[in-house]
Amino acid sequence: MKIFTSSTFKMSLAYPLIALLITGCNQQEFYEKSFLEGVGIPDAPEEILEIPDLPIADVNDPTNGGGDPTNGGGDPTNGGGDPTNGGGDPTGGVCSVGSPTNAQDSFTQNTEREGKVDILWVIDDSRSMGNEQSSLSYNFEAFIREFIVRDIDFTMGITTTDGRPRRAGLARGNFSSLTSVAAQNNEQAFINDFKNLIKVGTRGSPKEMGLHTSQRFFERYPSFVRDDAFLVLVYVSDEEDRSSQAVQSYVDSLFSLKDKRGQLKTYAIVLKKIGPSKRWGSLGDRYVEATNLTNGVSTDINQDFYQTLTNMGGSILDLLDTFPLSGTPIDGDIRITVNGNEVNQGWTYDSNSHSIKFDANSIPAAGSIVIAFYQKCSEI
Repeated sequence: MKIFTSSTFKMSLAYPLIALLITGCNQQEFYEKSFLEGVGIPDAPEEILEIPDLPIADVNDPTNGGGDPTNGGGDPTNGGGDPTNGGGDPTGGVCSVGSPTNAQDSFTQNTEREGKVDILWVIDDSRSMGNEQSSLSYNFEAFIREFIVRDIDFTMGITTTDGRPRRAGLARGNFSSLTSVAAQNNEQAFINDFKNLIKVGTRGSPKEMGLHTSQRFFERYPSFVRDDAFLVLVYVSDEEDRSSQAVQSYVDSLFSLKDKRGQLKTYAIVLKKIGPSKRWGSLGDRYVEATNLTNGVSTDINQDFYQTLTNMGGSILDLLDTFPLSGTPIDGDIRITVNGNEVNQGWTYDSNSHSIKFDANSIPAAGSIVIAFYQKCSEI
């Protein structure tokens, strides 16, 4: 028989108590990189704007029942059917899903500006981001200068990677102060407003969820997205995205905001390799995946911000000279007309962005009607 002495009994109580104290520690405190406490810039006061949501217009279903054998069409699964009455693919395999259908996209070359663009900045507001926010603020003019010089019609918004329910997707500042109109009225005031607002502070959640918060932003403020404008998202973070869904799911949600897939681009300024200055960061692979899915550009956050923002601004401006198509042309076969006259040269098709781009000396005159004719695979 084992004899329990008083000291033995005390020790038996002590071990569970020690274990309880250890497990009771908040794991988040360890994750919040407490060694960085006090490092970086002071937190900017939060200025959060709630803009009433506008009703979202219903989008008509582009499908028309093609391939349904009950309406005279053929079975799309075997490539049969008459394509003139909604049947399946008669070619026996050009389209793995659906059937070939005629498509056309019309554009009017803008008479006042080169194009319109809506830009959402998604900024990591965790404890380690003070220096990066300061660099972004300091070098902002390198990004925006050509937008102002070329009189581009732009609107910008700012949100953070804080995915907590009451904060996810909230706008920082007032949209009206971050537009081309504001820049025209008082350029220095516009630049100062952006520089202040982009420093979102470092008290956000240590669980960065930039893909989720960008989705919530558009759910909160659907009127931010203009129908005739390119939509650009810029993610800036030194940590991996920890949103709950697959990257493709978030990208599909963003694509649904635009009629033409080529009107959406995502950019990422993230950690692409672990270096001495970011030993505690994590690679932003999910942000990079999102940029690849939209044919955007990703850059390492440790690179020179001046050059990064200069290149990014130029890349976005290049979008404004393109004509994004609503579908993917079968075999890249496209016919272009300008004001009713067929144009066989002076333009190229970019299969990555599904866009038409005219050569510098072949850009249609302001007010011209550009139409792209092609065949695409219809949805079932």
